[in-house]
Amino acid sequence: LQRYIRGKAVVRNYTFQKFYIFQHADGKMRRIPPAWNFPLCTLAVLWEHWCSGDDVKNISPLRRLDVIDVEHVKRGRRTMNDVRFLMGEIQNEARSQGVWKDSMTRIEVKKVYEKCFKAVAIAATNKGRPRSVATLKLQTLVRAMPKEQ
Repeated sequence: LQRYIRGKAVVRNYTFQKFYIFQHADGKMRRIPPAWNFPLCTLAVLWEHWCSGDDVKNISPLRRLDVIDVEHVKRGRRTMNDVRFLMGEIQNEARSQGVWKDSMTRIEVKKVYEKCFKAVAIAATNKGRPRSVATLKLQTLVRAMPKEQ
């Protein structure tokens, strides 16, 4: 099923999860709108974007994006790889606990996050104080990851 609405196509896959496709000024079709940027949010909200996307802004789940979808975004490739790494840690933990499903409701996404977010190992501050994973943004989380990972 595919329908075009003002330069975007809504595509549904077999698990009934929406994929949005937008035409950009360079003629390429991408899964994000031309003016889109990575969300500046906490790890919990980023996990929701990773699993479910944003139905209000018609954004596909971030786990479905390819590097080519974000090549027009400033530092898009690097940020996409950072997001993939962080979310992969949580996703691997969810798989090991047996709670991961390819298609989840928002409530299930939040429950999986609550069980598995501790898989993201964050180094203490320079003064030795522990960091709160729940309140840190993406760039801080990436900088605070232990170097040996």
